[in-house]
Amino acid sequence: MTSTKSEPLSDTENLQYPPKLCEIIEGGPCDACTMLMDLDARFRIDDLGGHSEEQFNVRWDILRKVNQRHDPMANFLPVELASAIFKRCLSLPTPESLSLLKKSNDSEVDWLEVQRKLTSINRNWRDIACSTPDLWNSLNTTITLQDETLFAQNLATLRRATERSGNLPLALRIDINPDGIYEDLPPSSFQLFDVLCKQAHRWEYLSITAPDCVLAGLTKYATTFPTGLDAPYLSHFSFFSSNDTSWDYYSEWDPNLVLINANAHRPTPWYINTPDITLSIKFLDLSQLRQLNVGCLTEPELFRLLSHSPHMTFLECWIATRRRHFSAVVDSFSPQTVITHTAMKSFSADGDSNDIFQWITMPAVENLFCDAMDGNIHYLRDFLDRSRCSLTTLNLFLSEGTDEELINVLDLTPQIERLTIRGIVPRPRLFHHLGQTAHSTEAETSFLPYLRSFSFCTRSTFERFDWSLLRKTTPTSKKHRRPLHEICVELMSHQIQMTAEEVFDVVGLINSGIDIKIWVSVDAKNMEVNHDNHLIREALENLRAKRGS
Repeated sequence: MTSTKSEPLSDTENLQYPPKLCEIIEGGPCDACTMLMDLDARFRIDDLGGHSEEQFNVRWDILRKVNQRHDPMANFLPVELASAIFKRCLSLPTPESLSLLKKSNDSEVDWLEVQRKLTSINRNWRDIACSTPDLWNSLNTTITLQDETLFAQNLATLRRATERSGNLPLALRIDINPDGIYEDLPPSSFQLFDVLCKQAHRWEYLSITAPDCVLAGLTKYATTFPTGLDAPYLSHFSFFSSNDTSWDYYSEWDPNLVLINANAHRPTPWYINTPDITLSIKFLDLSQLRQLNVGCLTEPELFRLLSHSPHMTFLECWIATRRRHFSAVVDSFSPQTVITHTAMKSFSADGDSNDIFQWITMPAVENLFCDAMDGNIHYLRDFLDRSRCSLTTLNLFLSEGTDEELINVLDLTPQIERLTIRGIVPRPRLFHHLGQTAHSTEAETSFLPYLRSFSFCTRSTFERFDWSLLRKTTPTSKKHRRPLHEICVELMSHQIQMTAEEVFDVVGLINSGIDIKIWVSVDAKNMEVNHDNHLIREALENLRAKRGS
């Protein structure tokens, strides 16, 4: 039989062109192909008489055998080998990327993209992919609570992933869509809370970004969960608020997160990031904790934390003198002697506490962000004197204290490369001292010889800032001086008043290689002023005109 373009090829002819797998390997048709050719030949002979349903069923059975025999080679792989190959196709998050010290910015990344492709190839691949738990224990998804249809789809995706992942530890990053959510908790939230809490025993990495009311609802639901919440494998944990307003640790919704019951297995977390909520650490095993960013700690909680977390290298928190909510979990830990923490690299503690530095020593700290309020700068000086640390970054808020006291503190930190001073009043003596010690050939060069960036921020509303201080900080000279290349000034004022001479000095510093950044806070908004600003251009033109005349 000869086929033409207008005539479709018969099944028998399809077996001859293109060659089937059996012909390539064995040199001729297999038994299933031979049976199909014989049956098709009889069908053509009996064509005029028609075919019974039984004959069609026989042909379908033979075709099924042919298809099984001629499946691609990938379908002949053992399930274990195919699963291993599938897992190598994944690009899952690493523990480092899940440390989550900042809010997730990759919510658009679909951790299930590869899995969806694998399950859409054919039924065999789908069966293998769906029965491979390692493919489904990491999920990054956005959940919409306000739309019933979308929420049903989102929740189904979450449930499928948790079911297909078997009993493996879970890595979950969930972003709750804040649209339409204000102060009232959406009713659908409790279905989500139930699914999450039922999997608490499998949590390994957990990150949730949601409105305040949802975070508060989840923590409240967790503390009253019928079977108790037990998360023994939890190592990375993050909660973020999607609300625009800043966090207030005295707010009514403050959940004081107690996800772990006192009688449950104490989890041993490595990374905790909850900058928008209060976290109770009383029921956590802190022995392996590496990094912690928490909205609020009391002084006793801070001292307990430092005493029981010898491996912690990063801590950022707000220190409060008291807690308004949840008095049942108030910590009364009190240090008997100075606490020495030898692993801490970065320590940030702002807030109400004024004397924590008299109780701690950190010889390895490199980055320090702290308040020295109410005239207690001597505690900070004693801390630095005891620690003998090699600080490279210091961010200091001063409400009181003289410039001489500040200079005495900085004398204890000669390795500083980045210095930020925040406060109420200007510090002209500090500017003068920086200028006097700018040259390495002078006697006082031990004062901040490695300083590269200096930032000064004042919240006062004074109308006149002495801009000549910038020139005194970095006098023009051919001599070798400290590698200062950036000066940032932030003021709170409604306008910048600069004489032409001061503008000329600022532009001169810019031209000499110093990056000058001036920020003016007006109505809670920052305006950057640089050498292209019209104010500076006009002052330069006036200066040139004056000198020309």
